[in-house]
Amino acid sequence: AGYQDFMAQLASNPFGYAFKLTTFEASVQGNEAVSSIQAALHRVSLQRPAFDAVVIIRGGGSQTDLLCFDQYELAATVAQMALPVLTGIGHERDESVTDLVAHTSLKTPTAVAAFLIDRCNAYEAHLEEVLRQIKDVSTLRTRTEVQWLSQQTSRLEQRTGTFLQNHQTELESQTRILSDKPKKFLSDEQYHLKCEEMRLTQVVQQLLFSQKNKQNYHRQQLENASTKTIGIAKQNLVHQEHCLQYAAEQKTQKMQMLFQTMHHKLAYAAKDLVQIKKHQLQLQEMDIRVHDPERMLQRGYTLTTVNGKLIRSLDQVKPGDKIKTRLLAGSIQSTVTKTEMPDLFQ
Repeated sequence: AGYQDFMAQLASNPFGYAFKLTTFEASVQGNEAVSSIQAALHRVSLQRPAFDAVVIIRGGGSQTDLLCFDQYELAATVAQMALPVLTGIGHERDESVTDLVAHTSLKTPTAVAAFLIDRCNAYEAHLEEVLRQIKDVSTLRTRTEVQWLSQQTSRLEQRTGTFLQNHQTELESQTRILSDKPKKFLSDEQYHLKCEEMRLTQVVQQLLFSQKNKQNYHRQQLENASTKTIGIAKQNLVHQEHCLQYAAEQKTQKMQMLFQTMHHKLAYAAKDLVQIKKHQLQLQEMDIRVHDPERMLQRGYTLTTVNGKLIRSLDQVKPGDKIKTRLLAGSIQSTVTKTEMPDLFQ
């Protein structure tokens, strides 16, 4: 039931996330539960590069049904896993030693599925926020460039208008001076005046035509410069976007390599610790076998007791006590008639 709840929660997530799952079945109750779960975790470790995390889930049950998750052997295996272990064992009120040593402990299998969905959603929200920031920076940069171009255009138009107005004022001033001269000068110079007027008219027309051409030329140059500047700005924005994306990918790869390195170190350290503990257990086993009373009896030694207590000194017995001597095969009942101190010089 816990597994079905976990799968249903992942499949029905509202964001449409797809999870690649591999099931490693194991007994989660009974005498074989600890070794069964350890074997499953070992199979996961053999395929470690294929996974991002390990999930241990179990439906609810009585307190005695969950005792296997309080065993030291299982907790040690979970704590030394190279992959992060997520647990969702039992009901909300249940908490085991395996929960305490896991990377992330959640109350139920459904809560584990919700946690995985939330992690994916948080990562997606982070990516959307980075994209929004890139768009904001690009929009601000474009708006700034457009404002600068608008200012340059307005300034050029203002200077062109001022230049034409100054020359028009100078022309009107010369005309007024000529009209104020004496009539005799006007009569004598009427022909020349007409010639000058025609020449001035042509000059003014040429000047206006030239200024108009210059204005059109400057406007065309400004439009070309604006188009080129906007094109360069767009290229810079695209380049910056690629640079940001490349930097983000490089940082992600670097963190993945660091994560893999730490995984390898933890795996090697765990392997060395297991070898050391195994050697210590072998030494203790050899010591226990050497001092095994059964082996002492096989060598010809005996064990003598009085009132169920092992006799180590003469102070423990006195004449008349019933003593029992155990041999390798059988035992002898005796009555103490006499005790003697050892003769050190005999």
